Amino acid sequence: MINLAKSWRPLAWASAFLLFSPIVALLIEALKQGSPIFAHLYHTVLFDYVKNSLILLAGVCGLALIWGVPSAWLVARYEFFGRKWLRWALLLPMALPAYLVAYVYTDVLDYAGPVQSAIRAWFGYASARDYWFVDMRTMGGAIFVLSLVFAPYVYWLTSLNFQSQSQSLFEAARLLGQKEWQIFYNVALPLARPAIAVGCTLVGMETLADYGTVAYFSIWHITTAIYDTWLGHGDLSAAAKLSSLLLLFVVVLISLEKYNRRKMRLYSERTTPLVRVHLRGWRAILATLWCGFIVMVGFLLPAGWLVYSGIRYFDRTDWGKFAQMTWHSVSVALGVALMALVVALVVEFYARKQVNRYTFPRRLASLGYAVPGTVLAIGVLIVTTTIDHGLNALTTSWGFGNIGLLLSGTLFAMGFAFLCRFAAIAIGSVEAGMGKIPISLDQTAFMHGYHHGQTARVVWLPLLRGSLLTAFVLVFLESMKELSAALLLRPFNVNTLATHIFEYMSAEMFEVAALPALLLVVVGLPPVILLTLSMDNKQ
Repeated sequence: MINLAKSWRPLAWASAFLLFSPIVALLIEALKQGSPIFAHLYHTVLFDYVKNSLILLAGVCGLALIWGVPSAWLVARYEFFGRKWLRWALLLPMALPAYLVAYVYTDVLDYAGPVQSAIRAWFGYASARDYWFVDMRTMGGAIFVLSLVFAPYVYWLTSLNFQSQSQSLFEAARLLGQKEWQIFYNVALPLARPAIAVGCTLVGMETLADYGTVAYFSIWHITTAIYDTWLGHGDLSAAAKLSSLLLLFVVVLISLEKYNRRKMRLYSERTTPLVRVHLRGWRAILATLWCGFIVMVGFLLPAGWLVYSGIRYFDRTDWGKFAQMTWHSVSVALGVALMALVVALVVEFYARKQVNRYTFPRRLASLGYAVPGTVLAIGVLIVTTTIDHGLNALTTSWGFGNIGLLLSGTLFAMGFAFLCRFAAIAIGSVEAGMGKIPISLDQTAFMHGYHHGQTARVVWLPLLRGSLLTAFVLVFLESMKELSAALLLRPFNVNTLATHIFEYMSAEMFEVAALPALLLVVVGLPPVILLTLSMDNKQ
C-alpha cells in the first residue's frame, strides 16, 4: 500500500510554495537596488503616509471596540425586546463593501445631500458658511465608515466568547457583592480579552488592506501610495518597498496579538451554561436602542439608500456592460473557488497522516489571508512579469520571436492573487471538517484494503460535503467582492463588478453603477448567514 503522507507530500509542498511565491518575490524585489521614487517618498511624504496609517488603524480599532463589545455583551448576557433578530442583524454590515458605505454617507451628508438641504430649508441658512456640519471626506469620516463595516469581527468573536463563559463565575461574583457592571468589567471582560484581541487584529488587517474608502476620501495612506507609485510612476521596485512596509505593519499587528495572549491559560473546561438575565423597563429599551442604532447606521441606512438608488437609476444601467463585468467576476471567482478547494484538499489530505496534524505546508499556504490584497497584487505582478520575460527570452533565443505577455495583465494573474489570499478560507473550512472525522474510520478503511485514493473518495469526501460547500461559497463570494488586487491586475478594458462600481463612484456617477452595487451587496449576504448559523450552533 502506498504511504498516504508520502503520496500527497509533493503536491502539498508545491501548492504551499506556489501560494507563498508572491510574498517571496515581493521581499526579493524590495531588497534589490534603490529606487529614486522611493528615495523621494522617504524624504518627503513617506512618514505622513505611515502616520496617517497608524491614526486610521488606532481610530478604526478603537471605534470598532465601542460598537462591538457592548453589543456582544448585551446580546450574550441579557434577554430584551428584539434580541433574537438583533443578534444576527449586528453581523449585516459585513455584507457591505466599505467604499459603498463611504459613498452613501458622503452622498447623504454632503452639502447637496438631503440632510444639509433639509437643515438649510428649516433654519433659513443661505450657504455652508452660515452653519457647521460634519465633513465626511476626512480622516474622521474614514474611521467612522471602516469601524461600522469591520466592527462585526469584534462583535462576533466576543459574543461567542461571552456565550461560552461559565454561569458559575458570575454567580460567585454576585455572592461576593459584585454589581452587574462590575461582573462585566472584572470577570467577563478579562476572560474575553483573547477574543477581543483576535477581533481587533482582524479589524486592523482589514483596515490596512482597504483601498476603496481611503482613496475615495483622498487620505494619504500606505495602500494609496502603493497604487500611486505603480500606476502613476510605473516603479515596481518602489511599489515593492512600500508593500513590504505594509506587510511589516501586518506582521507587527499579528505579533502583538500573540504577545497579548502569551500568558493566557485555561484552567477548567467544565462550565455551567450561561443563563441570560431578562431586562425590564428603561434598561431593556436602552439595550434595544443601542443594538438597533448600530444595525441602522451600519446596514439599514446604507443598504436602503442603495436600494433607492438602484430603483431610481434603473433605466440608466448599461445592460451590456453589466452582463460582461458580471461574467468576468463570476468566471474568475468560480475558478478561484474550485482551485482553492483543490489546494485545501491536497494540504489537508497530507496533514491527515502527520502525528500532530500540524504541517508546515498548511500554514504556509494560509499566510496569504493575512496579507493585504494590494501587497499580494504587487507580488503576483513581479512573479508573472518575471515568468513572461523569461518565456520571451527563451522563445526569442529559439527563433520564435517575442510572444508577448501571457500571464501578467490577464484574468489569470488576477485570479492567482485572489487564490493566494483566499485559499486560507478553504483550508480552514476543510481543516475543521477533517477534524470531525474520527481516525478510526481511516483505520477501518485500511483494514478493508482501501488505499489512500479510495479512502479519500469513499470516506473523506462524502463526509466533507458540508465543509467543501461552505469553503466554495465563502471563497467565491470574497473573490466577487475583492477590489484592491483587481484594480492593479485586471486586463485593460476589463472590469469586474467591484472595479466598475469604484470607477463610477469615484467619478461621482454612481447612477451608472447603482444596480451592480446592489448585486454586490446581495452577494455579501451568504457569508453573514453562515456566521449566524455558527453562532446558533455554539449558543
